[in-house]
Amino acid sequence: MGYILPVTSYQSMQYANRMQRTAPTYYLHPLHHVTKAAFDHAFQQQSLFSTSSPEESPALKKQLKQHQLDKLYTELTGKGGVINKVV
Repeated sequence: MGYILPVTSYQSMQYANRMQRTAPTYYLHPLHHVTKAAFDHAFQQQSLFSTSSPEESPALKKQLKQHQLDKLYTELTGKGGVINKVV
């Protein structure tokens, strides 16, 4: 024989309360249909964002500098000429 702990069964209480409710407690928002964009329109939007020069964007400038440093490091050490990946 074992001792049954006096623990409240919250799962059965929550289920009983859920069954007593008549109105749902949630609201489903209507979804908007997805439309397929034309390729030309998407291509024009992409070209608008990619026209910035490296002088204007600090992130591109930093990436270019890092690439130059990696290239110099490869030449100095003789390693990473074929595969140059940082994990």
